[in-house]
Amino acid sequence: MRSFHFALALFCICVFAASAQATSLYTPLIDFRDEDPWADAEYETHYTGTQSGVSLTIRANPSPATFWQDDKDGLGVRLSYEKDEIEAEEVLEVVFNTTVAVSAIYISDLFIERGYVETGSYRINRGTWVEFDAKNLPGTGARDSNGEHIIDLGGLIGGVQLVEFRAPGKFFEDEHHEFALMGFDAIPAEVPEPSTALLLGIGLVGLAARRR
Repeated sequence: MRSFHFALALFCICVFAASAQATSLYTPLIDFRDEDPWADAEYETHYTGTQSGVSLTIRANPSPATFWQDDKDGLGVRLSYEKDEIEAEEVLEVVFNTTVAVSAIYISDLFIERGYVETGSYRINRGTWVEFDAKNLPGTGARDSNGEHIIDLGGLIGGVQLVEFRAPGKFFEDEHHEFALMGFDAIPAEVPEPSTALLLGIGLVGLAARRR
């Protein structure tokens, strides 16, 4: 009987640990872990989907790179040494099919390793590359976690049409830098109705004339 109770307790502990590990820190508005619509991106070089009212196209670069997609990490690129992450020469592009405003980017598989901290970088609308790392981003880089982090952009960044991601890959045989893309908080940018835009234009012209 004792052995039965011990086995039952061990089973409960394992189930609890598995469920705790499966619990994500974040739920992005655009969540690349979701099967609908992102599962069909698997093995594709590019793929278009719509989620939370935002239509976007993802592209795996350079050719012949294709996508990895799963419900734990999100998106990775198949070309270099890790099939489920972004590293080395790989670049993952997210092209928004209409201009959006973005407030946050979500990353997974970014860890504080033994002796070094994993890094990656992103850029918006082909601007300057911005580096991030597992130590200085909110989230957790512990090895027993999913390496989930949030890149908080400090409010809504408007006019976003393109976001690109890359990571250094192997610096040394025992130092690898890579990550997966989990998602975004992004909303469609508001475009004024034609009548509203016309009235706004007339008002600006009138204001300019008055100043003269």
